[in-house]
Amino acid sequence: MSEQEPHTVTLQRRVLNLRDWRREALESDYASLITEPTRVYDADARALTLVYLALEDDFTDLVSALRRLDIRRRTRTGGMRSLSREFGSHPRNRLKNNFCGPASLARDDTQAHRALSSAALVVAAAYGKYNPTLASRHERLAKAVRPEWHLEGTAFTSGIVNRDSALPYHFDTGNFKGVWSGMLGFRRDVTGGYLAVPEYDLGFEIADRSLLMFDGQGLLHGVTPFAKTSPQGYRFTVVYYSLDQMWRCLAPGEEAKRSHR
Repeated sequence: MSEQEPHTVTLQRRVLNLRDWRREALESDYASLITEPTRVYDADARALTLVYLALEDDFTDLVSALRRLDIRRRTRTGGMRSLSREFGSHPRNRLKNNFCGPASLARDDTQAHRALSSAALVVAAAYGKYNPTLASRHERLAKAVRPEWHLEGTAFTSGIVNRDSALPYHFDTGNFKGVWSGMLGFRRDVTGGYLAVPEYDLGFEIADRSLLMFDGQGLLHGVTPFAKTSPQGYRFTVVYYSLDQMWRCLAPGEEAKRSHR
């Protein structure tokens, strides 16, 4: 869990003209860079909207797995390109695989997939500690999905690893609505690469062994440019979420039958 309790800042959410934000994220887009554990409380919504934590958990095995992963450039929904690799479960997709199943990483690198799945427990514990009401709602929604498709018995069904990727402003898509995703950050010998959240006029450092929890479908966000200061440098984020369409999935055996039709 976190090494120190986060302090709370109360802010008003800015109204953005989204047409002005169809571009890369820049460090000049926000007034304050958050580097310490912090809760962001929305004054108008009267709700906690982001939590940023420093973690003391031992992620040695996970980072080793991340550094050896076969990660290739891919195009996400909406056309955004990144170096990324999915894990956990995937829903049916008529254009690719019209059946639910585990991500290809579960087959290609069992140890890495296991390490990523296990880390979901760390994220879920922090979620329950800092926003128990929303975490409980998330868990209730997740009961519509068969337990075989969950990560380590948490409400999360799936995740994505991003490596060395500065990302333009975007909203996440396809997840449960109105709940949080959890983003673990790991970095070494890197400058920049901050997560910009312009609606709160904030950037987040995404330090090594950090966790940021927020609604990625509801808040615009992007990753600023970064530079490696040594050949050994890296920047990984591991994002955990629940895919909305997973509620359609049958038992794994039934889905396997669909794959052979």
